[in-house]
Amino acid sequence: MRGFLFENYSIFLSMNFDREKKLIWITSNDIGEQIIGRNLISKGFDIPDLMKITYMVNFKDISDDFTPFVTIDSPYKKIVSQFKRISNTNWSLKTTTKEGFIESFRFWFDSFTKYSKLDTGMYLYLPQNHRILYHSLIVTPEKPQNVPNLGLFSFDNDIFYKDVLRFDQAQLIYQNYYKIFEICDFNPFDFTSEQLTLQKQVDFIHKY
Repeated sequence: MRGFLFENYSIFLSMNFDREKKLIWITSNDIGEQIIGRNLISKGFDIPDLMKITYMVNFKDISDDFTPFVTIDSPYKKIVSQFKRISNTNWSLKTTTKEGFIESFRFWFDSFTKYSKLDTGMYLYLPQNHRILYHSLIVTPEKPQNVPNLGLFSFDNDIFYKDVLRFDQAQLIYQNYYKIFEICDFNPFDFTSEQLTLQKQVDFIHKY
């Protein structure tokens, strides 16, 4: 988990860290990170300004003196949550039906991926950053973790996402981020509330 040296101390200063607790918090955006931050503050983690949470992951090494821990969520939820944030309709369940949101999301997803590679700014999810996950404690909504000098830590992300993606759209996401599913032990079939047959599961995983 540790065993690295800093090459540039100024990079360290830009991260979410608590010098007293010897912890570095690494997070993705669009997973409810400000709520996570408030939860950390309630446990004594030093976050001077919740509006200045950094998502920087381009640092090379992590000091032996600090324990890095990552808060991350499923790519399915991440992409749906991101669309909710960037949507021109400023969608919410109070003003738009689920069916309307699903239709809008699927249209956006198809339009976005027709001419562009699937990359929606998912910094931690990109291959060049996987080593950060391998050398950190990983906290997901499904798996709380005991973080040194912090205790048991968990977070929720109740974004509406199940049955939003079509089968083929979920396959594309899985194809691009299958390593994240593996590293973080996310369920590849979590995009749907349907109980997929074994054959459907095999077809989903092995299409590409």
